[in-house]
Amino acid sequence: MPKKKEDQQAGTITVGTAAKLIKVSEVRVRQLVDMGYINRVERGRYNLVNVVHGYIDFRNDDERRASKVAATSRMQDAKTAKIEMELAEKRRDLIHIDEHYGVLDLILAKVRDELLGFAARVTRDVEQRRKIDLEAHDTLNRLSKALNDAGEAIERGDKTLDDLRGEHSA
Repeated sequence: MPKKKEDQQAGTITVGTAAKLIKVSEVRVRQLVDMGYINRVERGRYNLVNVVHGYIDFRNDDERRASKVAATSRMQDAKTAKIEMELAEKRRDLIHIDEHYGVLDLILAKVRDELLGFAARVTRDVEQRRKIDLEAHDTLNRLSKALNDAGEAIERGDKTLDDLRGEHSA
């Protein structure tokens, strides 16, 4: 009866040794063989170097696949976010900042016209008109500064609309 060592080719290992070497189960080694990452030398015997290289190739491919899946997932998330934003725009839940500023400009122009015309509607006395106009201009300047400061704070992310409301209601 021949000895086992004499039957074994140099540099080959058993499935059990291969599994221990690369820290996987024997079933996983067989799966890697079936997937083409590891080549069988003979029944139950594998080339040591081929086992290590095959497992490294498998891990590299696995990492590449995971990276590709993650990139695909990020791309899908971005597409989903874009579609959600487009739907929000169509429902008018979301508007472009330029449109928002345009509406504010229209409102502020109307407020300005009303305030600056107030003195003429209240009195014909020139001195009183000057006082009222001066107060109207001061009011418009304070409003302009407050709106500008609030807009900049929101754009920078320093404050939210609720923060600003809280400051003015206190």
